[in-house]
Amino acid sequence: MLVCDILGIKKAGDVGLELEIESLSPEKVPVPSPPWQIKADESLRHFGYEYYTTRPIRCDSTKLPAIKKLTDELRKCNLVFDSPRTSLHVHVNILEHTPLQVWTAAATYWLLDNLLIKFCGEDQRAGNVFCLRAKDSEAVIDSVLKDLKEDTPFASLRGDSVRYASQNINAIHKFGSLEYRGMRGVIDHEIIDTWSTEMYNIVHKTKRFRNPADMLDTYLSVGTRDFLHMIFSCNFVLNLAAYPDMERLVKQNVGMLCSLCYAYDWDKWQEKINKKTLKRAEKLNIFDEVAPRRMQIRPRGPIVGNDYQDIQLQPDQPVGFQVGGGDARVPVEAQEFQVAPPARRYGD
Repeated sequence: MLVCDILGIKKAGDVGLELEIESLSPEKVPVPSPPWQIKADESLRHFGYEYYTTRPIRCDSTKLPAIKKLTDELRKCNLVFDSPRTSLHVHVNILEHTPLQVWTAAATYWLLDNLLIKFCGEDQRAGNVFCLRAKDSEAVIDSVLKDLKEDTPFASLRGDSVRYASQNINAIHKFGSLEYRGMRGVIDHEIIDTWSTEMYNIVHKTKRFRNPADMLDTYLSVGTRDFLHMIFSCNFVLNLAAYPDMERLVKQNVGMLCSLCYAYDWDKWQEKINKKTLKRAEKLNIFDEVAPRRMQIRPRGPIVGNDYQDIQLQPDQPVGFQVGGGDARVPVEAQEFQVAPPARRYGD
């Protein structure tokens, strides 16, 4: 059972990008071309705007030129560079993932959260209330543990209480994505391209692990550097390995993640979710599987023949119905009528 089946959302593409800027002169803000669009952002100072992709774009050779086209124009503008209020948000499409793969990817990010935020600009992003690290917001893990007890995955993760974290799991139900909010506001096309690609890698390369427990077991077995090579590109790992406290930053979150990764027998959890979801789908699709209902409709006012006319409701029923024993058809919109309810309600 995939996330798209649970949410009823279909969306192509790999990543969606949102880039915030603060301009000192609004008349010089460039009008974007596809795939970009612009909107005002009143949470920012001066003249704040957000450039965003109107749809998810592919994480391939076409991504960098699309980013560079925008950033080249932004460099010509009178912007507030390195503003602590702006950020880059990356949405990674998870609709073709299973819920188990989503939680494995999410747990992997939380394991590496402290190290990744350092790459994003620790002086601006660490402790920022709009992109809190897991160690700054352990209640997010508690929310996940609560959601895992529900019959429908992600159903309880709709509030803002889990939104303003460096990994936003509220976006799962809202957009069918995992949102990464950690990166500072930059207009360097190479940084934007690298960061969005590596967030895509976290979500997709963690499919190699069976579940969150297998992921954490692997980390504890192979160590930090080899684990990073299993997920990220070589160049990105070299950037992360340049931090002398790399090992300490990753190990900080291991204890916290044990409560999540080892909380369940994940195979049994996945089996339970599949059964519940299929059962719910059968109820929702019952009208497609049963014969059309027969209902009795009684027009108000004098009619010829029987008091009630027994008709069969079809998806393509003409506008109107036959009354009495004659051949006349009375338009529905011209006739007030009462519907005799069926013996039971479908789906009860």
